Amino acid sequence: LFRVYSESGKKEAARSFMEQAKTDLSGHPQSPQIMQFFDGMLGQLAMPGVGDAMEIQFTSTTGEEIDLAKMNDKVVLVDFWATWCGPCVAEMPHIISTYEKYKEAGFEVVGISLDSDQAALDQFVAEYKMDWPQYFDGKGWENEIAGKFGITGIPATFLIGKDGKVAATNLRGNA
Repeated sequence: LFRVYSESGKKEAARSFMEQAKTDLSGHPQSPQIMQFFDGMLGQLAMPGVGDAMEIQFTSTTGEEIDLAKMNDKVVLVDFWATWCGPCVAEMPHIISTYEKYKEAGFEVVGISLDSDQAALDQFVAEYKMDWPQYFDGKGWENEIAGKFGITGIPATFLIGKDGKVAATNLRGNA
């Protein structure tokens, strides 16, 4: 039922259902494990879906002030990734080629790095000539922006339209 609610955009109903389930099972002998599992599911509700807005503001690794709300003249790909993530690295050629092909038409990429080693991130960005802003806080899976949006797996991508709303998610390869 949680999945049906969340996938149909009824996030409050999903949250309410899960909170009731937590209350109902609070006395169970395996309650700590059950609550941890339920909390993980509740975290998924923070993940933006098509039609949702993403509010992201940060200072990039190069000192640039980034505010997604001020990029409404562009189509923006928000890419949650890390240098140590094999699938993320495998996707990077697709992102780079798409960026090169469409940047003059108003396409931008914003990287949210879940790395904990900034030197590794900086080296990777330079080597692959990734000329877009990167967010780095050094907290790995505890990354503040990733946590805000319930990111539990990477790569995770969100295409933001000029209206500031998510137009597509989890784009891979030529998509």
